Amino acid sequence: MRDAVPHVTGHFDGRVLCGRRRLGIGVTDVGQQLAEYFGVDHGVLVTTVMSESVAAAAGVRAWDVLMAIDGEPVDDVGTLHSMVMAIDTGATFQMEVSRNGEVVTLQGRFEERRRETGRASPRI
Repeated sequence: MRDAVPHVTGHFDGRVLCGRRRLGIGVTDVGQQLAEYFGVDHGVLVTTVMSESVAAAAGVRAWDVLMAIDGEPVDDVGTLHSMVMAIDTGATFQMEVSRNGEVVTLQGRFEERRRETGRASPRI
């Protein structure tokens, strides 16, 4: 069993971080201590995953280290933000995460949201 997880500071909520395009995760940068603990050299630590989010549907879990999107390294929270905003609506994308010392590839997709018209449905 693993030792206790090092103290995490600087928690960033992916719902706020990525504006309209949301993975639905809370993340923090992986500094030297966390990188050593998780056996990675870059990435962002996923601290929370919102239910019914793009990340949850893809299989992302809390305590995964998100290392790459579509093969491009995620170095920090700012890089993640830029990468997420560049993904087209409807496009499928790959996320590489480090989970329990293994690299796992997951697929995500930003579905197009339907706008509410405010009109009531006709009754039949």
